[in-house]
Amino acid sequence: KSFGDRVSKVPASGESYDVVIIGGGFNGLGALHEFQKRYPKGTCLLLDNQAVFGGYAKPNEFDVSGFRIAGPQASLNFVLPGTPAERAASYLEELGLPQTFSFADREDGNRAIRFARSTSAPLYLGEQSASMGYFFEGTQSSGPGQWVKDIWDGDLARAPWPESLKASFLRIRDHKQRGKPDAIESARLDRMTFADFAVRELQATPEVLKFITQGMCVTGPQISAYAARSLPGVDRHPAGSAGALLADRFVSFPAGNATLARYFVKSAIPDAFPGTDLRSIAAATIDFAALDKAGAQSRIRLEATALRVAHVGDPARSEGVDIVYERGGKLARVRAKGVVLGIGSWVAKHIVADLPDERRAALDQFLYAPMLMINVALRNWRFLDRLGFSATRWFDGFGFYCNIRQPMRIDCQATPFHPDKPIVMTFYVPIQKPGLPLEAQGPASRTELFATSYADYERQLVSQMQRMFGPDGFNARRDIAGIVLNRWGHAFVTPPPGFFFGKGGAPAPLKRAAEPWGRMAFGQSGLDDWSGAARAGKRAVAELAHAL
Repeated sequence: KSFGDRVSKVPASGESYDVVIIGGGFNGLGALHEFQKRYPKGTCLLLDNQAVFGGYAKPNEFDVSGFRIAGPQASLNFVLPGTPAERAASYLEELGLPQTFSFADREDGNRAIRFARSTSAPLYLGEQSASMGYFFEGTQSSGPGQWVKDIWDGDLARAPWPESLKASFLRIRDHKQRGKPDAIESARLDRMTFADFAVRELQATPEVLKFITQGMCVTGPQISAYAARSLPGVDRHPAGSAGALLADRFVSFPAGNATLARYFVKSAIPDAFPGTDLRSIAAATIDFAALDKAGAQSRIRLEATALRVAHVGDPARSEGVDIVYERGGKLARVRAKGVVLGIGSWVAKHIVADLPDERRAALDQFLYAPMLMINVALRNWRFLDRLGFSATRWFDGFGFYCNIRQPMRIDCQATPFHPDKPIVMTFYVPIQKPGLPLEAQGPASRTELFATSYADYERQLVSQMQRMFGPDGFNARRDIAGIVLNRWGHAFVTPPPGFFFGKGGAPAPLKRAAEPWGRMAFGQSGLDDWSGAARAGKRAVAELAHAL
């Protein structure tokens, strides 16, 4: 109560804007981009609590042996438009990204290994985009673990699994839908859990269900079957299919989508970066002074944490919204005609002071799974070259997937791409509690994520790498130059049944949570991709037209 009283009594700063956007991830940046398009003479302030904009789209950078290499913290990939019409309809066209991108070739000329151009393509879009190795743990009777390359090539014939398990995998792979289900089927899927759908309709075994759940990175299989309809984790794309072509257009900047975030900021605040070419935006130092320049129409204020958002007076007749935020240990208040909450529901439901109970209840239905993303700076990747693959997946132990990528060229400088030169390997480590009720899984998983020390996670990682790669020449002390662990407590939305279409006559939580409230618009999308978040920010700005 004392905190609430203090925040509500913060005096006005005198700052006033047409719109204040809370959150500097792709949701907030998409809202800023849309606001400038709709209101070129309007004023807008974006508040973000981080030291750098981008939300999950931030880099981990390393200097190794004279080379600067980078990996993505979380927001990883984007899809290149396949046709001029697709490009014209995409953010890539609006933001002025290059028409094409170039990638480094192996310096030794060896082409025996396929390398994905993105972090996730071998996992979600088809393993034929990379040479994929599957590691099967050994037992006391079978001896050391073994690698099998590209197990889906040949319909699992080389996988050391019982024939019944192989049949279950293939049944699910062959059932996967090639397009989105129609409205009736979508609503039906949304009323059941993914576990019910997989077991009852696809006859999935518990082992297969575990495999798929792991690949989805969610906490457990109790999520809506509609949310899990794409069934990532079981490859379904034969070579040459549409999926394979999409995998070729699935690419990553060296630092992930942090570069896309920079393009959004460049569009809003041109002076933030020195030029307009890819190198000037992707590799240049940010001009932080330009982000929050007094008198500018669009401003980005970093390290500013929103604490309270409330209408001035009755929300139905209010003419403004007050936003109280903390920065540098001091509280400040700004006013806006409208507000976009481009932040996660776990924050929005606490800082909107006058939000009705039923709206807060809808936001409570946004459940989240945590994720540990790890970037390992390698001095060399000779051990992978010996094994003959660039991406790996395993079924027991710490994490389940990692890969190295064909590096995108950002400028004319030499890009290291040789087995004896540095590269970044990115690991996916979901924290899962599938035995708990869905609403309890996220909190329990987050507790484990944040209660485990970095040292403990590093020991588990090194042990896993040594066990898998040691027999082929990997030595952690010699080959690892650096490790960065990125702990994301709310990495993935884990929608419960009824989340998208509602059930039992109740409205869909996603639709209810995204509805505007007075002069506030909510950028809730229920999606985990950057473009979906940006489009939700665009929609939120459109919903504020009545306030502007």
